[in-house]
Amino acid sequence: MSRTSIIDEEIHRFLDGDDAEILCIKGKWGVGKTTKWSQTLDDFAETGKLRKQRYSYVSLFGLNSLSSFRNAIFEQTVGIDDSVASPSSETLIDLFKNLPTNWRKLTNTTRGLLEKNTRLNDNVVASSTFFFVRNQLICIDDIERAGDGLRVQDVLGLALFLKEERKCKVVLLLNDEEIKDGEKGDFAAAIEKVADVALQFEPSIEEALDIAFREPSKEASLIRPKAELLNITNIRVLKKIERLVSQLLQTLVGYDDAVLEQAVRSAVLGCWSTLQPQFAPPLDFVRKHNSYSRLFEDDIDPQVGGEEQEWRSILRKYQYDYSDELDLAIFDAVEAGYLSKEEITVCAKKVEQQILHAQGGASFSAVWRDLYHGSLATSDQEFGQALFDAATNEAEYITPLNLNSAIRVLRQIGENQKADDLVDWYVEARSGEGLAFFDLKSQHFLQDEQIDKKLEDAFNMYREDYQDTRDPLLVLLNAAPERNWTDEDKIFISKMTSKQIEDTLEGLCGPNLHVAIDTILMLCRGNYPEAQKLKDEAQTAFENIANKHSLNREKLNRLGVQFPQEIQVAAD
Repeated sequence: MSRTSIIDEEIHRFLDGDDAEILCIKGKWGVGKTTKWSQTLDDFAETGKLRKQRYSYVSLFGLNSLSSFRNAIFEQTVGIDDSVASPSSETLIDLFKNLPTNWRKLTNTTRGLLEKNTRLNDNVVASSTFFFVRNQLICIDDIERAGDGLRVQDVLGLALFLKEERKCKVVLLLNDEEIKDGEKGDFAAAIEKVADVALQFEPSIEEALDIAFREPSKEASLIRPKAELLNITNIRVLKKIERLVSQLLQTLVGYDDAVLEQAVRSAVLGCWSTLQPQFAPPLDFVRKHNSYSRLFEDDIDPQVGGEEQEWRSILRKYQYDYSDELDLAIFDAVEAGYLSKEEITVCAKKVEQQILHAQGGASFSAVWRDLYHGSLATSDQEFGQALFDAATNEAEYITPLNLNSAIRVLRQIGENQKADDLVDWYVEARSGEGLAFFDLKSQHFLQDEQIDKKLEDAFNMYREDYQDTRDPLLVLLNAAPERNWTDEDKIFISKMTSKQIEDTLEGLCGPNLHVAIDTILMLCRGNYPEAQKLKDEAQTAFENIANKHSLNREKLNRLGVQFPQEIQVAAD
């Protein structure tokens, strides 16, 4: 019999009996104690066999006194038919309506006294309303999270009182491992005397998934196999994963199923890593992980720690090789707490193109998986040729990070010509990407990862030789409003000569002149290699313009331009 089946049987026996009783269910945070209790109670209530007709659920999270605890039991009481709903003003009104007439008069009088005498504390109200808590079902949750003013012994004492004096059935839900150190001994001694039955709730992964995903859904079918691989049993984590996956499914309507699979895989891993860091690889580690780069681990760090080895083992079992744009966008969403639909769809389109292309020919990933990781019979030459063919065929879709791994392994097996040819082929295939793509600092290389020298030189040469034929004026004006200039914009503007800047500014008037000068000054203060060159050229252009007419220097000053001699005077 499964562990949750035993819990089910005990809860059914508890609910079906006439006798007052205390049932204690212990378990770690997030394993689904509260969810399991609520689900089983709802199912049993639907049979119409429930003996108690009133029910109160009370979380002790933050409650700081015995009087507030008593008061909460009364306030949270609902009819059993309303147990699936939260207590409300309507249910509280019903409670008072059902009180005896004389009692309603007494509570009104008491309320008047309290309004006139503020020194009377809430014990009066708590005691008076608590008098009518009897012969009902009560669930007391989060006992270990009670405030410092509410001791565990007091909670157990009140539970025993409710059972013996008020004929109530009481359920205690708690994580006994998290009870305050000073109270653990008292709890262990008292619970044996107080609880009629004490159970440990430790659901298996299958049972946890059944609790989290009670009803069939597309989200559940996509999440379950991935959660099983990672052994995620925390119900709160699973429900948060479900919410994110639901958002992703709404955002990715119409995309290839493989895109959905990847998005869900990253959502599950990202949520687990963020919400249960004590069990999962850190998200920064996952972001940088690349199973192809790990081939050269000895070159990077010969003393890899056991913890990192465990993280890699988890990712290998999960079949997570590396992070692409879609994975990173989803990880960002997990950390930020919200989903950027625009960013997700842009990344999903790129990934879908890669998937569709890979389906039509040789797969770069398949070569690594089948001929490197999955075979001891493949010769170096056979592997090298297959890797070269796959890389050239899919160069348009391979990241620089993964290409670097391919080039390095080709050199390792003596295929230097193939490695050189692959670099040239790749740069040509990706020439339409723009300057940002060829900035190796923007790619996801590990901090100490060795980048192939020819690949690095080829990327740098592309950036140096890049010819941008855009109109400088349009670039200045288009990038300015939101300051959303790209690397291409910054480099292009930084390549302007003083004469080009001078001619451009003199051709402008009104707001456009202000915008152009503001953009130039902003970029001059930037932290990028070409900023100093732009600053020098812009200063020369400003001096030339200032010297043409007597008022120009004053005009430029008003537009935010400072000249070297003015800066020196201000400093003095």
